[in-house]
Amino acid sequence: MAGIREPYFLGSRNWLNLSGFVQKRKQGEVQQNEVGGSASFERNVTERLDFVVQLSGGLVGSQRDSAFSEVRAALRWDTRDDLFDPQQGTLVSLTLRERGWWLQSDWEFGEVTAEGRWFQPLPLQSVLATRLLGGAIFRINTRGDVPGIERYYSGGLNSVRGWNYQELGPKEITVDGNTQKDVVVPFGGTRHLEGSVELRTRVLSFLGTALFVDAANVAGDFTAFSVLDLQWAMGGGLRLLTPVGPVRFDVGYRISDDPVLDNHMGFDSRWRFHLSLGQAF
Repeated sequence: MAGIREPYFLGSRNWLNLSGFVQKRKQGEVQQNEVGGSASFERNVTERLDFVVQLSGGLVGSQRDSAFSEVRAALRWDTRDDLFDPQQGTLVSLTLRERGWWLQSDWEFGEVTAEGRWFQPLPLQSVLATRLLGGAIFRINTRGDVPGIERYYSGGLNSVRGWNYQELGPKEITVDGNTQKDVVVPFGGTRHLEGSVELRTRVLSFLGTALFVDAANVAGDFTAFSVLDLQWAMGGGLRLLTPVGPVRFDVGYRISDDPVLDNHMGFDSRWRFHLSLGQAF
């Protein structure tokens, strides 16, 4: 990706961003290459509140008949004291997206996503971190269903840590044609709800601990937002605190039953292990 960022565009609080991209996207078992460009206008409404509108378009797989277009508008309120390891503050964002109308692609849909993160300092060098996010995709026309590359998936080191990457939600287990091994194939959904509560404690200048509870649901309808249908996990981890952010090791335990995983010996363990850079959120 390459781009130009122009400050003070038509005002001291405005930014103009122009960029071109060549990228490979992967969601579930679906993968596609995209080439295109985007233009975005960013307005610093206040010191903590930003508004962004973005227009983008390009080709999927470099084919002439696979052009796509997208319009995105977002509001973002951010009072966090640190981007990588916040100790206090709030992040709230709301994003509206439309894809497909301008160039009349095969898939036209709208999307609404919202996210909130809250960080509260506690005694004993601890921080209570909470997160709640959700989204819904609405098909606008009848030319085709929402493609797998655009659907929601859940589970993994930055999601619900009692599942591996994208294991939570509609799926099946099948045999990989290349390796002849059983693999989890997620289908994704058009609605999702996800949340986490994490207690982070610094025990030494270079070492921290975390205890967490995660929950989520992914579905093709509004049952995804039912609290009774949430899938739960809990666990703990260690944080190696470095000047550029924490190195994270988490152990998650799946509390909820998962009929697909529970009925397969290769995936029925309820323990999951994750190693990554940065906090989970």
